[in-house]
Amino acid sequence: MSTTKTPEIEIRPGSDVYATYQRLAYKIWYAIGEFVDNSTQNFSEHRKAIQKSLGKTPKLTIDVAYDPQAGTLSVADDANGMNLAELTRAVQLNKPPADPSGRSEFGMGLKMASCWLGRKWRVVTKRLGAIEEYEVAIDVRDLERHHPDSVGVLVRKNQPTAQHYTRIEVEGLYRTFRGQAISRIKEHLASIYRRDIDSGEVVIRWNGEPLTWEKRPCIRRKAS
Repeated sequence: MSTTKTPEIEIRPGSDVYATYQRLAYKIWYAIGEFVDNSTQNFSEHRKAIQKSLGKTPKLTIDVAYDPQAGTLSVADDANGMNLAELTRAVQLNKPPADPSGRSEFGMGLKMASCWLGRKWRVVTKRLGAIEEYEVAIDVRDLERHHPDSVGVLVRKNQPTAQHYTRIEVEGLYRTFRGQAISRIKEHLASIYRRDIDSGEVVIRWNGEPLTWEKRPCIRRKAS
């Protein structure tokens, strides 16, 4: 396996704008939902290619790992992965996805959610059929202080072509969640993605535990 640090992703003008996202009025389940949206959209767009590779009906697994003590959160999926152009759109400001008709319509999801969550974040991705794994790391404070024109992309070559995934890792979280707050997050995520979960094609796990959605009984008032 060889590693190179090329090419660069241009993030000017306005590289310091990334730091402003942490002040947005946002909810943690919506931030995580931005990552899940990316995963499910990517899976939907490339379902046929994944099925052909696996030789069976594919299932998308999304793993959310949260460590309050370490102050880290990661979201990993086994969707189709991103090529360099898709990764570039995910990181750059004001770059909508190639298909705006799906989820993540405005192209602000991944970067905004990551910057809202923590001081540093990275995206590691490997596209099905490709031999390259790409990694880009963002230090929000560094962008705010030094206003760089670009960020480097770490390229790991000679990867197995059958592998396909994307992993988003956030560290230096601005907010921590425990107890009932975590239960609320899991409930909200299960509610937001209940159709995906009910379809049986998508599994979303929180620290290894699959999220489930239970339909609540409808209580009708008796006519007076």
